[in-house]
Amino acid sequence: MTQLFVSGLFLLLSACGAASNPLGKSIPPSQKDVFDVHLTLAQAAYDNGEIVDSLEHAESAYALNPFSERAAILLGYVYLGLSGVIPFDLIAKMDAEKNKTSSTTGGTSSELSRFTSLVGVTDKNLPKLGTPDATVPEYPIWVPFCANKARQQLSQLFYVNKAIVTLCKFVDLDVRLKEETRHICTQITERRLLRDQSLFLWAALHLIESVIFHAIIAYPNTNTIGTSNLEKRAQQIAAIDLKNPQNIVTFQTQILSFASITEQILPTSKTCASQQSQTQFEALANDMTVVSLAFQQLPGIPPSFTQSIIDSMSKITKVRKLAPDPSQLNTLKANFTQKISKDIADKLKTVDPNTLSTTQSTSLCTAYGTISGNQSDDPNKPSFCP
Repeated sequence: MTQLFVSGLFLLLSACGAASNPLGKSIPPSQKDVFDVHLTLAQAAYDNGEIVDSLEHAESAYALNPFSERAAILLGYVYLGLSGVIPFDLIAKMDAEKNKTSSTTGGTSSELSRFTSLVGVTDKNLPKLGTPDATVPEYPIWVPFCANKARQQLSQLFYVNKAIVTLCKFVDLDVRLKEETRHICTQITERRLLRDQSLFLWAALHLIESVIFHAIIAYPNTNTIGTSNLEKRAQQIAAIDLKNPQNIVTFQTQILSFASITEQILPTSKTCASQQSQTQFEALANDMTVVSLAFQQLPGIPPSFTQSIIDSMSKITKVRKLAPDPSQLNTLKANFTQKISKDIADKLKTVDPNTLSTTQSTSLCTAYGTISGNQSDDPNKPSFCP
């Protein structure tokens, strides 16, 4: 049923000529014939899988009439094709995968993990997304670059970002975020005949970007498919025997180091603001919020496909509306690290608080808060932590 819905959207796009779009009539008659030719050739090339040829004509058509819905949507799909993703194939695969899970982290991370291979993110992409950290050699991880740097370096993100900017003025304000500079555009005021097609592509673009950003945040070693290396590092720490008081110092050193690297990967402060950018974690939060909002407005997509994503983001979306930015990121961090945080908390609960110095107790609780997102309603927080 999902595939039928998606195919229907694109058939409607293909069937709509420039004359059926009120905005298509706004260009001078001398340019309209040229516009129609470019648009027709772009569509034909895209349908034949000739993405590069389609690009030339799609960009020419859009340049002639940047207020044409059909030209903007087709150009968006061409950019998406250049990124290596065919959205209809992706959605079909996602629909087939909807009942599977591939990460023990849970929450939003679990949903995104199962899409990584579908988008085509591989280890060779990672140097364009971040810097490797091998302080635990058997479980290497990656520290993400700022989002804009990643978008410039990785061609997939580059084209996805171009498509988002192109499509911006054809989607409603309630699926655009004020903190996203690429969402700042003048919305067209004329009646739009392809609203659902624009909304579907808008959701798909943000979902693909979120999957790519998540791939580096939750990087798995080839020996640990299904569990991120960050989780594996946490499991190593949780395996330390704290019944032996001599291991407390080792545990404290390792958990402080782990809290530091967790904050680098999932920063709750706007560390990229000085570069006029976002962290990939911030961008991921924005992407998933847009996906959730857009899916809720799209008619015809079976709930079995969209509901898991909507549900996993419901708390984040609610917090975005009610709380300042730091709380949003802390909430998302808690969502991403819930399994890790529980493992660390369970280990801390085996420690006799009376054997800890005030300094040790404070540092352990601070580290746990950094890892878990400092949630006031955290049910796993050790009793000796304020």
